[in-house]
Amino acid sequence: SSVQSDGDSRYRVRLVVSSLIGGCWAKDAYHTSIVVDDFEFAFNHLGIVNQRLDAGDHASHDGKMIDLGFSTISGHQMKILLSPYFQAGSYDMLRKNCNNFSDCALFCLLGHRLDLKYRKLERVGTWVDDWTGLMPLLSGFQYTCNPKARDFNLVEVLQYIEGATRRQQIASRSPLPTILRSERPRRKTHL
Repeated sequence: SSVQSDGDSRYRVRLVVSSLIGGCWAKDAYHTSIVVDDFEFAFNHLGIVNQRLDAGDHASHDGKMIDLGFSTISGHQMKILLSPYFQAGSYDMLRKNCNNFSDCALFCLLGHRLDLKYRKLERVGTWVDDWTGLMPLLSGFQYTCNPKARDFNLVEVLQYIEGATRRQQIASRSPLPTILRSERPRRKTHL
């Protein structure tokens, strides 16, 4: 439930982290989602999905829930802001996945990024696929690139969030995040 503070609503934000694979070379594969008050938000092949958590629920996964603080942006507002970038049918295991969504959602809600340790495997996998094209083979043909995700640019989405939250801050005088902490875009060169 949201907390009232000086007339502004404050929404509790938590990160849900679960390990996808344990005890193998891909042990650093994680699934993440965001909980805002009593609603969990995640990204999958259906787009941004959310579900209400009942009292005592620890989200839809067997992972850990990490309390991150409070936001002046609601889960519903965050979903509206991010929906154009995370539409149904655009999910890709490496290029546009739950961790990319959680990264953007945290930046929208709190002004900071998802810890790199939760995004390590897809970063390496995307690099390997871009440079060698071997990810389908290395994944046992479990991975094929989704054409709807190929041009996804995380930095552009973060810049959009920055602009949108800054405009909302000016309009509502609420203390929203305005610092963009992103990785520098790297130029892709193909041999």
